[in-house]
Formats: sequence, structure tokens, C-alpha cells
Amino acid sequence: MENDEARTQNSIFRVPSKGGIGLTLILGVFAIIGLWLLSAPMIMIIILAIVIIIFLRVHAIKEYTYSISLDLPQKQLMLITKSRTSSQTEYFSFNDLWFIYKKRADYFGTKSRVTPQKKDILLIDSKRKTLAFLVPEQDGWTQKLIFDLAKEMAASGIEQKIDKYDKNEIVVTTSSL
Repeated sequence: MENDEARTQNSIFRVPSKGGIGLTLILGVFAIIGLWLLSAPMIMIIILAIVIIIFLRVHAIKEYTYSISLDLPQKQLMLITKSRTSSQTEYFSFNDLWFIYKKRADYFGTKSRVTPQKKDILLIDSKRKTLAFLVPEQDGWTQKLIFDLAKEMAASGIEQKIDKYDKNEIVVTTSSL
């Protein structure tokens, strides 16, 4: 009974917001002033300024999945993607969505000692595009948050695509709640 009442409300999965670009900008200005005070050649100062501008531009426009909200009464998924300078909100019907939840190996180490570590990833797709590719320890997403989102998506009726011959697939059912 209590679980049914909770299921009629929205489920929000959010990661901490990333900070601004202020620190990078301040460090860049100090680097340029430092080179100028050390009487570095003007071409070095210009090259450093160009590199800093390019870095700040890339840093400012990189998007990440900030929040995924499941609106159960309206059967919609709300996806918020953010960058350092903007935010975009999109809505998708549950009927147009599916997800894949599986283990994927990430490799860590040097050439002589490579250690594969399996992490559970969540891929959310729609008929138009891939909405989110969530990996633990990337963009603030944790293993528990990703698993809870997969469970909630399965419980709300969003289709899970499963390759029955892939041993890395993880079947998420409502009984795993």
C-alpha cells in the first residue's frame, strides 16, 4: 500500500551541480600576468592566452546529464542536461523509451598490468536519439543512483532491451525493488 502511494509521485534522480569556470579563469589570468612580469617573449604570452581561451571554451560547453525525473502520473521522463553556461530540459513519453542496464569493463593500470573492473552502466534511448549514457564515477553519478534509476524505470513500465546471449546483461525486474 505504501509502495503504491510512493509510485504515484515523481521520482527525481539528480547529481551534484558542477562549479563554474571562475577558478580556471583566475588561474589563466595569473599565468598571463606571471609571464608578462617575467619578461617572457610576447609570442609566448599570446600563445598561452589562446590556449587558455580554447580550454575555457571547451570547458564551458561540455554538457552532462544533471537530472532525470520520472513523472509517473503523466508517464513522462524529464531529462535535464547542463553545461557550465546553459541548461536544457527535454520531456519524453514512456512509450518512446527503452533502456539497457549491463556490466561493462573499464580498464585501469599501465601496459604491463591492466586490471579490468566491471561497472554497471545505464543507457537510455528513445526513437529519436540516445538520451543518457550513465557510468559510475562519471559526471557525479554513483553505482547506487544508477541502479535505483534502472529499478524505477523498470517499475514504471519503461521497456528494458535485453540480449539474452550477452552474459553482461542485468535484468531489472519489479521484484528487485
